[in-house]
Amino acid sequence: MVILSLVNQLKTIGFKVEDFNYVALSHTHFDHIGHANYFKNATWLVQENEYNLVTSDSEKTKNPNIYNAIKELTKIKKLNGDFDVFGDGTVVIKTMPGHTIGHQVLYIEAGLEKPILLTGDLYHFEKNRENKGVPSFNYDVAQTLKSMEAFEAYAKKLMLQ
Repeated sequence: MVILSLVNQLKTIGFKVEDFNYVALSHTHFDHIGHANYFKNATWLVQENEYNLVTSDSEKTKNPNIYNAIKELTKIKKLNGDFDVFGDGTVVIKTMPGHTIGHQVLYIEAGLEKPILLTGDLYHFEKNRENKGVPSFNYDVAQTLKSMEAFEAYAKKLMLQ
């Protein structure tokens, strides 16, 4: 089994990390930020409260590996809610807090039959979506449930169900 790095995976489809103008992460847990620093020339699109938490002195001390994974991202666009990346509705970041303080999901129109809505860790498993299961380690359970309701309403509006 061959495991390719992100850089090599991008190369197989004709891209380099330098080709990206923007980078957005669903949230800043360790399993979602491992390759973030590769995109140091891109603008990081992040909810302001998520950014403030992960770059706070207490978090840098408590979770240095998290901070170290994003510290080279110096071009920052702090968001406070939903954000239409290109201003044409084709790529939209939707704020869906709860899993983390600034968790976000991503809507993409990619010229496919239907648009794509990436959930990040709003739902960990299909079963979580079916039964509105929220992991105990989420930042805010009530907020997660509100985000799930908002997500489902948005998906229904887009007819992505």
